[in-house]
Amino acid sequence: MKNFQFILILILFTSCTDRTDFKDIGKATLEAIIKNDTVELKKLFSDNMDNLDEDTKKELFSEILNYKDKNYSIIKSDTTSNEVTSLVFSQINTYFSIDRNIYLLCTDYDKDDKGIISIENIYISNLTEKCNEWKTNPYCPKFDITIKSLTWRMDYLNKTIKSGKVTLENQTDYDINFIKFRVILKYNNQIFFNQTTVYESKIYAGDITTIDVSGMQDLYTGFTLSNNKFQFDAILIEVKPKPKSAECLKLLELR
Repeated sequence: MKNFQFILILILFTSCTDRTDFKDIGKATLEAIIKNDTVELKKLFSDNMDNLDEDTKKELFSEILNYKDKNYSIIKSDTTSNEVTSLVFSQINTYFSIDRNIYLLCTDYDKDDKGIISIENIYISNLTEKCNEWKTNPYCPKFDITIKSLTWRMDYLNKTIKSGKVTLENQTDYDINFIKFRVILKYNNQIFFNQTTVYESKIYAGDITTIDVSGMQDLYTGFTLSNNKFQFDAILIEVKPKPKSAECLKLLELR
């Protein structure tokens, strides 16, 4: 009986991670990553990572090598909804610092009927880097500002474009008051027009508007245009105002 009690006490004291405590799980996951201890990391996953395909595991093990033996400090752990990654899974968010950078270790997790937490997947994001990129780069929501079509008027000889307009839709959740885009025209796969247009007027969220293309007024081409050889492309460059960055807001909260 004494031997059994000794073994039981030893197991309790050597098992450092409380598998029902999300903070302990986040801490243990980060420690395994820093130590590059894939054996311990696998133990925290559902089915010892057997639910992940080999390519996913290979990519994960390659990613965590970037953090091997780094000096780190845990700032905070929570399970709040994560506006940074916009995922719908239950998550443990562990915020930590290395040097001057603040990172987010986000782990999708599941709980069994006994409250035991198992990790499903891991994501690591450098919040400092993403915030700096947001501040430096122009805002360009290519999937939310849709340039739908180009229309133009020709002279009677079909050699001069009298005017051109693009139709675009603001599919963002807010009004914009500045948009910059480039229009490229090709004929027989040869570029004959390449110019930037700036439009500074309010476009309400959800609205569709038409904008005159700069430089397409009385544009003489020197050749007869036919629709089957005419090609149009539009590239979004910048939109204002720039919305607040989730990463930058989180950094302010953590400091």
